[in-house]
Amino acid sequence: MDDCATIFALFGFRKSFKEGYVVKVTVDDRELSGSSEGAQFVSNPAHRGRESWWAVNLELPHGAVIKLETKVGVAGRGQDSDRTVENWYLVNPDYPIIEVRVPKVGFKQYPLLKGKLETISSKTQQEGKDNLIENLLSEVEDGTQKTIEK
Repeated sequence: MDDCATIFALFGFRKSFKEGYVVKVTVDDRELSGSSEGAQFVSNPAHRGRESWWAVNLELPHGAVIKLETKVGVAGRGQDSDRTVENWYLVNPDYPIIEVRVPKVGFKQYPLLKGKLETISSKTQQEGKDNLIENLLSEVEDGTQKTIEK
């Protein structure tokens, strides 16, 4: 097990009148859930309908891929594109330990992920929209724009 690393993962949801959010963690195309091996329910059981959080330590091999996905909605405004993220990480026992947090998302002040992780891709929904606009603009400049007929 020298080629493995212990990774902490926190996942779940919270909803209120002001905003709600969901945190999903997927390891090698397998989404973690409350029934995942080793997952512990860590939030107050009395609030289970509006907030449920699970924490787990995972022993993962070098090269395992972790996807962290957060979706945040704000009442009266819709989705918060700065806190709606999709991040990808690679487990690498040779890397230093990092903590992954999204502002005002999660359970108390705990990180969503912690461990020896290499960031593969990290982008907010807003960054994705900005990239789309830049690509569309570059198509116009390059003359590769497809004609839209009405």
